[in-house]
Amino acid sequence: MDELVFHIWRLDDGGYTAVAQGHAIFTEAASLEDLRRNARDATRCHFDHGMGPKTIRLEFARQSDTPA
Repeated sequence: MDELVFHIWRLDDGGYTAVAQGHAIFTEAASLEDLRRNARDATRCHFDHGMGPKTIRLEFARQSDTPA
């Protein structure tokens, strides 16, 4: 796998949530910096050693989309 994309939503409380596209990986954080760190950690936990993506990309979802 070359790349894993997380879609990001800003929460009403000011934090953020991220959902990986095509995988059951979810995370939340109070800041974008913490969200990036949490997404990396969640991805490492989800995949067996050496099977994860080479790149993790976070992108804001469109407002019409809702978190899964």
